[in-house]
Amino acid sequence: MAGGDCVTATFKEFLNVPAKDKAKYRYVVVLRSIFGLEHYGFHCLLKKTNADGSVTMIDASNSARNYFEDGELKQGDKKVMTWDEWVAKDKPLLDGKYTYVEWKWLDVLDIFLGESDNFQKDMPLAMECWHLDAKEFNARFPEFKDQADYMKNYFMPKFQPQLLRMHEEADKKKGVA
Repeated sequence: MAGGDCVTATFKEFLNVPAKDKAKYRYVVVLRSIFGLEHYGFHCLLKKTNADGSVTMIDASNSARNYFEDGELKQGDKKVMTWDEWVAKDKPLLDGKYTYVEWKWLDVLDIFLGESDNFQKDMPLAMECWHLDAKEFNARFPEFKDQADYMKNYFMPKFQPQLLRMHEEADKKKGVA
């Protein structure tokens, strides 16, 4: 099971949910803002839909649990947030193509205990699938011929317009465009 510690931490968190409650939870894989403007990376966390319809997000990763106090790194408990608190904190891409996925418990078992045990290889977010050849990418994300097509013609214009302009200007200077 490769990937960041969030992959395993979220799996373990879901594993610890009592069987009778598993239907209330989803394993979420999402692109979120990292380091600010137009820089994104994947993250995994657990989503719980409460009886009143409200949503709680549970982040058991090291990045959520670690904090500094008096110049010393400490480790606390998992971070539990409302949906709105999570959105404000992580700035997830919720409205994009292949930027947010939810899995039910049986889907999670298929993915983590199935034929492949490599989370990165089975990644459901197109931006993170640079390792796939064109045929594999197109099979997983049919509206795009490959990852370069997805990035150049969809993801960068929608979520990274400044970075796209910088790339285009650099290409013009090099005489590539």
